Amino acid sequence: MSKITGTVVLRALFFMALLKIVAFCKVNLLTGPFMLFFSATHSFMPLTGAFGGLMTTATVISISTLAKVIFGVSYAPYFITYHIPSFIASAYWAYDHWFVRVVVPVLCMMLFIAHPVGLSAFPYALYWVIPVALYLFNIRTIFASSLGSTMIAHAAGSVIWLYTVPMTAEQWYSLIPVVALERLLFALGMTAAYYALSGLCVIQGNIFSLIARRFQRHQKYASMKEVL
Repeated sequence: MSKITGTVVLRALFFMALLKIVAFCKVNLLTGPFMLFFSATHSFMPLTGAFGGLMTTATVISISTLAKVIFGVSYAPYFITYHIPSFIASAYWAYDHWFVRVVVPVLCMMLFIAHPVGLSAFPYALYWVIPVALYLFNIRTIFASSLGSTMIAHAAGSVIWLYTVPMTAEQWYSLIPVVALERLLFALGMTAAYYALSGLCVIQGNIFSLIARRFQRHQKYASMKEVL
């Protein structure tokens, strides 16, 4: 295993352990006739792209999918589809590029409007103008990045949902105010998670450096013994 691959796997395992812990943090809010579900996982998962890169995100998803399939918990294609929005949200953090921050949300808007029901509920897709505006106006604060990331995840998830789950235009319209509150909560949670992870990654880096130094010392000692 190469040094780079080993580092990616270690980071992936670190984030997987962290995601398991924060998964216990869940909040249910009643907003009118709708129940709003907030899980800290939605705030932490996209940040794997910020702190570990897209390879770490892909490794987390791959290991999780493999474990789910082996233990018969989930069907692989369904589980991978479930993680597509998180992967795209992670790419938003990993790359400050026009393709991720402009083309992806615009493409999601086009796919949404291309569907007959989506065309009837087109104002719902206007939320996805937000990441485009953040990029064009060069707004790069941590909260702005969190908001853009969660909006891109929402765009991808909504398009997948539109083409796989039957819903009426009226139902999509009724979700518009819910989305505003939901994505604001996710963005605030992601902002807090970013600063928390910044501290954790410093500790993690120190631990990994200590392990690496001890391993190198052990290898050096073993080489000396062979020479003697």
